[in-house]
Amino acid sequence: VTTAGTKGNDLTTAALGIGSDGTPALAFYSDGSLLVARCGDATCASVTTVRVDEATAGWWTPIGVGFDERDFPIISYWSPDNRHKNLALCNDVACESAELIEVEGSDANGADDQTAVTFLADGSPVYVYHRNGLFAEVCTDPRCGG
Repeated sequence: VTTAGTKGNDLTTAALGIGSDGTPALAFYSDGSLLVARCGDATCASVTTVRVDEATAGWWTPIGVGFDERDFPIISYWSPDNRHKNLALCNDVACESAELIEVEGSDANGADDQTAVTFLADGSPVYVYHRNGLFAEVCTDPRCGG
């Protein structure tokens, strides 16, 4: 067992993704911020944890982890400030830096309490949400056009 996060009262929402090399990446909220923990190997004997976005997330909002063609993590998360989808496109395998994108024009925006996310093989997010029925929204690229 390796500890990826210990701080904050909002560690209850987390997501796990497995890279093509079998190495896990975790994304979670801590003290209102989005953190990413990337394991050093498939057994997670060591973990590198970095803060990706500060004070933009809350424990109640869904989160997802996918990977681009370089095996860099892509994190999907919601902002409680505007209830919009956001993407963190990591610039390296450990996500030590990331490009942050707010996804605009999505019908899933505002449905953050009943939403799930997964990723296609190219890293494009797929959102499932409920708003007077169950819907799926597929981005045509890993940036969701952003």
